[in-house]
Amino acid sequence: MNIQKVIVLFMCLCSVLSGGSDASVENAIEAFENNELSRAQKLLLQNDELSSIKFTYLARIAFERNQLDDAENYIIKAIQLDDKNAHAHFVFADIAAKQADAASVFSIMGYLEKVKQGLTLAVEFSPNNVEYRESLIQYHMHVPTILGGDLKVGLKHAHALKKVSPLLGATALIQVYGKMGDEEKLSQISKLGMRDFGDEPQFHYQLGIYHQTQGRYADALVCFRKATELDTNTPEQSRAKYRALFQIGRTSVLSERDLDEGEKALKQYLNEAVISNKMPTKEWTKFRLANILEAKGLKRKAKRLYQDLANYVVDGELKKQLTKRIKKLKSL
Repeated sequence: MNIQKVIVLFMCLCSVLSGGSDASVENAIEAFENNELSRAQKLLLQNDELSSIKFTYLARIAFERNQLDDAENYIIKAIQLDDKNAHAHFVFADIAAKQADAASVFSIMGYLEKVKQGLTLAVEFSPNNVEYRESLIQYHMHVPTILGGDLKVGLKHAHALKKVSPLLGATALIQVYGKMGDEEKLSQISKLGMRDFGDEPQFHYQLGIYHQTQGRYADALVCFRKATELDTNTPEQSRAKYRALFQIGRTSVLSERDLDEGEKALKQYLNEAVISNKMPTKEWTKFRLANILEAKGLKRKAKRLYQDLANYVVDGELKKQLTKRIKKLKSL
């Protein structure tokens, strides 16, 4: 065999191996999206390639399993391999946010700074990604100024989002102006939004959230009901509809009124919704159902549901809420 043939065969072998490696990463991502976490992890670990995407998905798998130290190590490796990988920075922020949720008061500020850093870089490297920018807006809305939040920065990003997605920008502006207490600007954007997006469930959902935060529960219910009644032709519209159903249940808890409607809405959410990331989990939905049972005077039934949930939930905030409710109903 001459040297030329050897070289050709070697190149073909490299091509096959490379193609198989790429395919295994693609197959791993597909398995991850189908919630086959063990298979996804196995495929990724079998792949010898040092790629940012590989370690990003290993981080996401560890995150889903609540293995936060492993998730952090993997995502740092992903960023070291490609420090302009917007998705990796976004996952880094997600991991830090979950770490902050379980952190002590002394370490929470460090984690929140990591969240801001990750989201800011994700937006910088992928400015047209609406999910990244929406998450950064939420950070600046809900994190106190002393811990790094800044409503003016949130407003700037809401205007930037409006250029990419007029609908999502309008709903973000409703949230930010509402948080700022700027009733004049809020009224203006609401009127324009009603004109331009009156047939969009997402618009009515966000308007309902604003009314809910202001304690205007009757107005909130009107908006949430409207969001559930509109036609849904896209995944985004469907998500808005089901998130509105969940909020009908939550609003009934907050107002201690319309409890039957709230219970029906939460059961519909559990039975019909395809629950994706950023939507209320089944565990939170069952918690709200138990709240309604408690408000109806069915306290023993509510307590049993709280205790069942407490046996398996991993969400730190939900665990705290369950402990509080069980303690209150301890004597039953």
